[in-house]
Amino acid sequence: MKHRDGHEFPIHANDAPVFDDDGKLIAIIGASHDISEQKQVENALRESEEKYRNLVKYAPAAIYEMDLQGTKFLSVNEVMCNILGYTKEELLSEIPGDLLDPESRILFKERIRKKLAGEKISEPVEYRIRRKDGEWINTAISVGSFTYSDENPPRVVVIGHDITDRKRMEEELRRKHDNLNTAYEEITSTQEELRQNVEELTNREKQLNEALAEKEVLLSEIHHRVKNNLAAFISLLSLEGSYEESPAGRDLKRDLQNRARTMALIHETLYRTRQYSDVDMDVYLNTLVNQVVSSYSTGQTIRIVVEAKEVTLDLVRATPIGLIVNELVTNTLKYAFPSETTSVKADPSEPGTIGIKMSSEDGIYLLKVSDNGVGLPAGLDVQKTQTLGLKLVNFLAKHQLRSTIEIRTDKGTEFVFRFKKSSKMNSITKNNTLVS
Repeated sequence: MKHRDGHEFPIHANDAPVFDDDGKLIAIIGASHDISEQKQVENALRESEEKYRNLVKYAPAAIYEMDLQGTKFLSVNEVMCNILGYTKEELLSEIPGDLLDPESRILFKERIRKKLAGEKISEPVEYRIRRKDGEWINTAISVGSFTYSDENPPRVVVIGHDITDRKRMEEELRRKHDNLNTAYEEITSTQEELRQNVEELTNREKQLNEALAEKEVLLSEIHHRVKNNLAAFISLLSLEGSYEESPAGRDLKRDLQNRARTMALIHETLYRTRQYSDVDMDVYLNTLVNQVVSSYSTGQTIRIVVEAKEVTLDLVRATPIGLIVNELVTNTLKYAFPSETTSVKADPSEPGTIGIKMSSEDGIYLLKVSDNGVGLPAGLDVQKTQTLGLKLVNFLAKHQLRSTIEIRTDKGTEFVFRFKKSSKMNSITKNNTLVS
């Protein structure tokens, strides 16, 4: 109906015909009333129902309605069907309580009872529900509301979420947490063991350092005393009357002094450098040869060439090598450069030269002692000579160095000794006895 001001509004109208006595229609009686408010209520209800249907249909949760006794489903949404693997028709034919495990079934009924009684309950609660394929899943369910109307019986609206994956992750996190706790305890225990081991190693290191310091002091004292004893021996040889004052006696005394100086020089070098295990052969041989040369006055200029860079030897082998070099250099100074036969040298234009060369290669030590002098006497067999110096050279080379000996006489004289780096040596005690 249109209002005077022009707007339209709904009415509810009832019309009834009026007849006269002859049955002729003479009028229509009508009654109407404005139902605008009623229509607004109906529209609001319809809109509300539509919103509810859309909410139930599109909500990311399982929503279903059932009777108060939990004997049948009254409605279910698609999410509910998808979670449990049923069609809507199949699920509506199921008994809700039969899908819960016994413990969950009892708990669910008790919560509905408390809800109906108006008691306060915490939401949501976890339940175990059986899918169509028989698999049990974990769900979190909240009792949403109760609906009542004249046309429909009372019903329970329930909202549920599948939390199986979440429970699985929680269990995995719990397991990892337990593993981490176990690992932490093991690490803590290991750290304590390491701390104890470090303390023990520190104490042992301290003890070793103290023992090493004591050893160094003892070795230093030993080398110092040996050097002093040899120095005393050399001084005794210098006393008049210690040997017959003849040319031969003086030569013997000087040879003995040089041999003693050779051994004393090693101990002096070790004592001075504080390196008690290895001898720097370049330093030692340079000092030794110059010391021997200075003890002789030949009246000639003798050139000394020593090459032993980066060669170190233990005391056991450095001592016999020093004695060998001492004997051979001494013989060279005595016999290789007589002033009246200088022209007989391999190269008369060169000065008298003594060469000492020591090197190592492929596990072999090589020692060369050479000169450019007049050479060895014809027919001399070094292996069978009766002279003390060469007998000492042969003995030290063969028995203490396990060395081969090669002698070359094409240009002056050259002794070549070869011995292995890892060759087994006699005991230090035996060696020192032989040297003495």
